[in-house]
Amino acid sequence: MKSSDIKKLGVIGGMGPLADTAFLKALHLATAAERDCEYIPVIYDGNCVRPDRSAFITENGGSSPYLSLKESLRSLEKNGASVIALPCNTAHFWFDKLKRSALKRTLLLDMPSAVCSVCAEKGLTRVGLMATEGTYGSRIYSSRLKHFGIECIEPCSRSKEALSEIIRKTKAGERAVFDCVENELLSLGCEAIITGCSELSYILLNSLETRDALYIDSVSALAVSAVRACGKDVRGIPYC
Repeated sequence: MKSSDIKKLGVIGGMGPLADTAFLKALHLATAAERDCEYIPVIYDGNCVRPDRSAFITENGGSSPYLSLKESLRSLEKNGASVIALPCNTAHFWFDKLKRSALKRTLLLDMPSAVCSVCAEKGLTRVGLMATEGTYGSRIYSSRLKHFGIECIEPCSRSKEALSEIIRKTKAGERAVFDCVENELLSLGCEAIITGCSELSYILLNSLETRDALYIDSVSALAVSAVRACGKDVRGIPYC
C-alpha cells in the first residue's frame, strides 16, 4: 500500500497521561511495520484540562466535558485526521453525541464496541468488567455486551472502591495492582476480564507477571481498530 493511502490518526487524549502512553504503546505493537515511515501518522491532542468524566456521570452535577471533547475533535479534523481514537472508556458516554458532531469524512472509533467484538469472536458468554465508577454507571459495556448475548459481571462495591483507588494511584505515578479484583471476578465464573479503564490497561501492558485470567484489553482493541481503519496491516498483540 502506498504511504499516500494511509489515513492520519487523531487521538483525543489528556484523560490520564499514562492512558495515552498505553494507547500509543499498543498502537506501535499492533502495527505491522519495521521502519519509521511505515507507521501511522498520528496527531495528538493532550488537553488535560477537562471536567471530570466520572464525577459528571455519577454525581449528576458539575460541568460536562463534552464541549472540551468536541473542541479536541474539531482541532484534529482541521489538522487532517480522518480517523479519531478516544482512549478513555468513560468518555464514551458522549460517543454518540461526538459522532453526530463529527465531519462526514471522519471515522470515530468506538472502543467498547471493539472490545465486545473481540469477546464475541472468542465465543465468550460471561465476562468480568474492571472499570471506573463512571463507566459502570453509564452502562456502556453492559449494553453493548448484551447485544452480543454476553453477560457482563461487575465486582462488588468494595472492589469498585479498590479499583478507583488503583486508578488514582496509577494517575499519580504510584505502583498499583488489581489482583484482588481479578480473583473475585474469576470466582464468579467469568471466562475473561475486560480492562475497561486505560489506567488499568497501562498496568496490564506493563506487567511482567503471568496472569491467571484471560484478559480482553480495551486499549489494545482500540489500537487494532485504529490500525485497520488507517489502512495498515495488523500485527497480533496480547490481550486482544
